[in-house]
Amino acid sequence: MDFATQIQICRQRLSDPSVNRTNPVASFLRLISEPTQIPSLVKTGTAVWAAIAQANDKLFQPRGADLPALVVYSFDPVFDAKPDALAQIARKCFALKNTRPSDSDRANIAALMTNEYSKPNHVPIPPALASQRACFISRSIIHRRHLPTGRLSQGFFPYLINRQSPKNRLILPLRFWSPELVAAWKMAER
Repeated sequence: MDFATQIQICRQRLSDPSVNRTNPVASFLRLISEPTQIPSLVKTGTAVWAAIAQANDKLFQPRGADLPALVVYSFDPVFDAKPDALAQIARKCFALKNTRPSDSDRANIAALMTNEYSKPNHVPIPPALASQRACFISRSIIHRRHLPTGRLSQGFFPYLINRQSPKNRLILPLRFWSPELVAAWKMAER
Protein backbone atom coordinates (compact mmCIF):
# COMPACT_ATOMS: atom_id res chain seq x y z
CA MET A 1 0.00 0.00 0.00
CA ASP A 2 1.21 3.49 -0.82
CA PHE A 3 0.87 5.14 2.59
CA ALA A 4 1.82 8.61 1.34
CA THR A 5 -1.11 8.49 -1.07
CA GLN A 6 -3.46 7.20 1.64
CA ILE A 7 -2.68 10.02 4.08
CA GLN A 8 -3.00 12.51 1.22
CA ILE A 9 -6.47 11.14 0.42
CA CYS A 10 -7.41 11.55 4.09
CA ARG A 11 -6.26 15.18 3.93
CA GLN A 12 -8.27 15.78 0.77
CA ARG A 13 -11.36 14.26 2.35
CA LEU A 14 -10.97 16.63 5.31
CA SER A 15 -11.33 19.60 2.96
CA ASP A 16 -14.10 18.03 0.83
CA PRO A 17 -17.47 19.53 1.84
CA SER A 18 -19.32 16.55 0.37
CA VAL A 19 -17.73 14.23 2.96
CA ASN A 20 -19.20 16.37 5.74
CA ARG A 21 -22.57 16.82 4.05
CA THR A 22 -25.27 14.57 5.45
CA ASN A 23 -28.96 14.83 6.17
CA PRO A 24 -29.92 17.05 9.13
CA VAL A 25 -30.87 14.16 11.43
CA ALA A 26 -27.57 12.35 10.82
CA SER A 27 -25.68 15.62 11.37
CA PHE A 28 -27.46 16.19 14.67
CA LEU A 29 -26.86 12.62 15.86
CA ARG A 30 -23.18 12.86 14.95
CA LEU A 31 -22.90 16.24 16.69
CA ILE A 32 -24.26 14.94 19.98
CA SER A 33 -22.21 11.75 19.87
CA GLU A 34 -18.80 13.20 18.94
CA PRO A 35 -16.43 15.16 21.14
CA THR A 36 -17.00 18.89 20.79
CA GLN A 37 -13.50 19.47 19.40
CA ILE A 38 -14.17 17.58 16.16
CA PRO A 39 -15.89 20.34 14.13
CA SER A 40 -13.08 22.84 14.80
CA LEU A 41 -10.39 20.19 14.29
CA VAL A 42 -11.85 19.29 10.91
CA LYS A 43 -11.49 22.95 9.88
CA THR A 44 -8.09 23.66 11.43
CA GLY A 45 -6.38 20.29 11.83
CA THR A 46 -4.26 18.18 9.57
CA ALA A 47 -4.09 14.43 9.12
CA VAL A 48 -0.81 12.74 10.03
CA TRP A 49 0.10 9.16 10.83
CA ALA A 50 0.23 8.14 14.47
CA ALA A 51 1.26 4.95 16.25
CA ILE A 52 0.30 3.42 19.58
CA ALA A 53 3.10 3.45 22.13
CA GLN A 54 0.95 2.05 24.93
CA ALA A 55 -2.75 1.30 25.22
CA ASN A 56 -5.16 -0.32 27.59
CA ASP A 57 -5.47 -4.00 26.59
CA LYS A 58 -9.25 -3.60 26.39
CA LEU A 59 -8.81 -1.41 23.30
CA PHE A 60 -7.64 -4.47 21.37
CA GLN A 61 -10.86 -6.33 22.21
CA PRO A 62 -14.10 -5.98 20.26
CA ARG A 63 -16.63 -3.68 21.90
CA GLY A 64 -16.07 -1.71 25.02
CA ALA A 65 -15.44 1.77 26.29
CA ASP A 66 -13.30 4.46 24.73
CA LEU A 67 -10.04 4.46 26.70
CA PRO A 68 -6.75 6.37 26.80
CA ALA A 69 -3.54 5.47 25.03
CA LEU A 70 -0.13 7.01 24.48
CA VAL A 71 0.28 7.95 20.85
CA VAL A 72 3.43 8.87 18.86
CA TYR A 73 3.05 11.23 15.89
CA SER A 74 4.99 13.67 13.76
CA PHE A 75 4.35 16.51 11.32
CA ASP A 76 7.49 15.53 9.42
CA PRO A 77 6.47 14.58 5.86
CA VAL A 78 9.04 11.77 5.82
CA PHE A 79 6.52 9.72 7.84
CA ASP A 80 3.78 10.15 5.23
CA ALA A 81 5.25 7.22 3.32
CA LYS A 82 6.60 5.42 6.39
CA PRO A 83 4.04 5.13 9.18
CA ASP A 84 5.72 1.87 10.16
CA ALA A 85 8.74 3.97 11.15
CA LEU A 86 6.49 5.79 13.64
CA ALA A 87 5.36 2.41 14.96
CA GLN A 88 9.01 1.49 15.47
CA ILE A 89 9.62 4.71 17.41
CA ALA A 90 6.54 3.93 19.52
CA ARG A 91 7.98 0.48 20.28
CA LYS A 92 11.29 2.10 21.34
CA CYS A 93 9.35 4.33 23.74
CA PHE A 94 7.43 1.37 25.13
CA ALA A 95 10.69 -0.55 25.63
CA LEU A 96 11.67 2.09 28.19
CA LYS A 97 8.73 1.20 30.43
CA ASN A 98 9.85 0.16 33.93
CA THR A 99 13.44 1.21 33.26
CA ARG A 100 15.57 3.97 34.77
CA PRO A 101 17.83 5.33 32.04
CA SER A 102 20.66 7.61 33.15
CA ASP A 103 20.01 9.90 30.16
CA SER A 104 17.45 12.49 31.32
CA ASP A 105 15.62 12.59 27.96
CA ARG A 106 15.11 8.83 27.92
CA ALA A 107 14.28 8.89 31.63
CA ASN A 108 11.45 11.32 30.90
CA ILE A 109 9.96 8.99 28.27
CA ALA A 110 10.50 6.00 30.60
CA ALA A 111 8.56 7.81 33.34
CA LEU A 112 5.69 8.57 30.95
CA MET A 113 5.53 4.94 29.85
CA THR A 114 5.81 3.54 33.38
CA ASN A 115 3.17 5.78 34.96
CA GLU A 116 0.01 4.59 33.24
CA TYR A 117 -1.84 7.61 34.63
CA SER A 118 0.48 10.12 32.99
CA LYS A 119 -1.12 12.59 30.61
CA PRO A 120 1.64 13.83 28.32
CA ASN A 121 0.65 16.61 25.97
CA HIS A 122 2.80 16.99 22.84
CA VAL A 123 6.01 15.92 24.61
CA PRO A 124 9.03 15.83 22.27
CA ILE A 125 10.62 12.41 21.87
CA PRO A 126 14.42 12.51 22.16
CA PRO A 127 16.04 12.60 18.70
CA ALA A 128 18.03 9.43 19.45
CA LEU A 129 14.74 7.53 19.84
CA ALA A 130 13.00 9.33 16.96
CA SER A 131 15.47 8.70 14.13
CA GLN A 132 16.65 12.32 14.48
CA ARG A 133 13.15 13.53 13.47
CA ALA A 134 10.72 15.76 15.36
CA CYS A 135 8.27 13.32 16.92
CA PHE A 136 5.94 13.74 19.86
CA ILE A 137 4.04 11.63 22.35
CA SER A 138 0.63 12.51 23.78
CA ARG A 139 -2.18 10.88 25.65
CA SER A 140 -5.30 10.48 23.55
CA ILE A 141 -8.66 8.91 24.10
CA ILE A 142 -9.17 6.18 21.52
CA HIS A 143 -12.68 6.62 20.17
CA ARG A 144 -13.67 3.20 18.88
CA ARG A 145 -16.16 4.62 16.38
CA HIS A 146 -13.22 6.20 14.53
CA LEU A 147 -11.68 2.78 13.83
CA PRO A 148 -12.94 0.56 10.99
CA THR A 149 -13.51 -2.43 13.28
CA GLY A 150 -14.10 -0.57 16.52
CA ARG A 151 -10.83 -1.70 18.07
CA LEU A 152 -7.09 -1.30 17.77
CA SER A 153 -5.66 -3.94 15.51
CA GLN A 154 -3.01 -2.09 13.52
CA GLY A 155 0.11 -0.36 14.78
CA PHE A 156 -0.69 2.99 13.17
CA PHE A 157 -3.65 5.03 11.96
CA PRO A 158 -4.51 8.48 10.61
CA TYR A 159 -4.57 11.09 13.36
CA LEU A 160 -6.16 14.53 13.31
CA ILE A 161 -4.23 17.28 15.05
CA ASN A 162 -4.01 21.05 15.07
CA ARG A 163 -0.40 22.18 14.58
CA GLN A 164 -0.94 25.50 16.37
CA SER A 165 -2.77 23.88 19.27
CA PRO A 166 -1.57 20.26 19.48
CA LYS A 167 -3.65 19.62 22.59
CA ASN A 168 -6.53 19.25 20.11
CA ARG A 169 -6.06 15.78 18.60
CA LEU A 170 -7.78 12.48 18.04
CA ILE A 171 -7.95 9.54 15.66
CA LEU A 172 -9.16 10.85 12.33
CA PRO A 173 -12.93 10.26 12.22
CA LEU A 174 -13.69 7.26 10.05
CA ARG A 175 -15.65 9.22 7.43
CA PHE A 176 -12.38 10.90 6.40
CA TRP A 177 -10.39 7.68 5.96
CA SER A 178 -9.77 6.57 2.40
CA PRO A 179 -11.90 3.58 1.35
CA GLU A 180 -8.72 1.63 0.55
CA LEU A 181 -7.33 2.27 4.04
CA VAL A 182 -10.59 1.12 5.65
CA ALA A 183 -10.58 -2.04 3.53
CA ALA A 184 -6.92 -2.76 4.36
CA TRP A 185 -7.61 -2.34 8.10
CA LYS A 186 -10.53 -4.76 7.92
CA MET A 187 -8.57 -7.25 5.78
CA ALA A 188 -5.62 -7.24 8.19
CA GLU A 189 -7.93 -8.14 11.03
CA ARG A 190 -9.20 -11.31 9.35
